[in-house]
Amino acid sequence: MKNLFVFSLLFLFAISTGYPVLATPGSEMPPRGEIYTKVGALKIPFIKHEPPNGNNTVKFSAATPAATIFVENGALTYLDEVHAVGLYGPRGGGVAERDGVMHRLDVIEGTLGKAFGVMGGYITGSAALVDFVRSFASGFIFTTALPPAVAAGALAAIRHLKTSERERRLQRERVALLRRRLDEAGIPHKANPSHIVPVMVGDAVRCKAISDLLLERHAIYVQPINYPTVPRGTERLRITPSPLHSEAEVEQLVRALAEVWAATGLRRAA
Repeated sequence: MKNLFVFSLLFLFAISTGYPVLATPGSEMPPRGEIYTKVGALKIPFIKHEPPNGNNTVKFSAATPAATIFVENGALTYLDEVHAVGLYGPRGGGVAERDGVMHRLDVIEGTLGKAFGVMGGYITGSAALVDFVRSFASGFIFTTALPPAVAAGALAAIRHLKTSERERRLQRERVALLRRRLDEAGIPHKANPSHIVPVMVGDAVRCKAISDLLLERHAIYVQPINYPTVPRGTERLRITPSPLHSEAEVEQLVRALAEVWAATGLRRAA
């Protein structure tokens, strides 16, 4: 059984949170085994590494099955919830809260961006573990504090999403609507349990061209995701419907996508 979370540590940027936390045990703790890192959001597969210092650190995104496997083998568990906090769980605590396994994990990483709408990152864990990271992680020691206005905005957002289910419900509805309309339009998208909808292009040049055309012709910006973020041949547009997007805006996006899809000569899904 893991320690209950009683302590947290804030970082200025969420993107710089993971490495100092994962690297610190390996550099400061005695060698104990192997490192595992996550592959993709909300997936279970792992890549096994042989680190020079060695430590039983596990970083993953699908909490329930993985937590059982690694906790039973004495690993230090690290859950990346940056795409999940605010969006999943009855109080917006993320996938671990939704699945009832927060108490089984050593470290949870989250962000104050994305769902919470400001900036910053954090880890939460036992007081002893978080104090260890605070004392030894250079990525934390040599950073600075969040500006007071940003901290106040984050606090207000967290308090709101702990009690309001409206935003989470609306986002689920918008994601389902977008997926349904993409299917009807024959635009291929990757099935997953996430709120992130990957529209699969499979060509780096066309992926960038579609993004450019959407912006130039329709004033819609959609991020093109190319190598090295994803493997070559799996280039995609990454769409994240928000609870503030209306049904009309979803329809507008799908119509615009269908137009530029045809303009770039891409095949429709069967």
